[in-house]
Amino acid sequence: TDYAYTSAIDLGRAIAAKELSPMDLMRDYLVRLDALEPQLNCFVTQTREEALAAARRAEQAGRSNWGRSNWGQIPINSINQRSVSGRDCKSF
Repeated sequence: TDYAYTSAIDLGRAIAAKELSPMDLMRDYLVRLDALEPQLNCFVTQTREEALAAARRAEQAGRSNWGRSNWGQIPINSINQRSVSGRDCKSF
């Protein structure tokens, strides 16, 4: 399933209902990134392993907190215009 146009509210509900996991959502995002990046050429740095690790942690934490806030379990991408130690950073 392509979740690119699903609202964060609906994603949170799907995670709470255990219809979707943070890992599945992150994998879906990475598949979409792979498909679109050659045309868009908009990512300077990709941190796939870190993103998957964060999704894994969110999934594990969520197992004990289902029904509470699921916002921390929804992966997001970020536009970084500040230096991050050990990472390329370009301002446009």
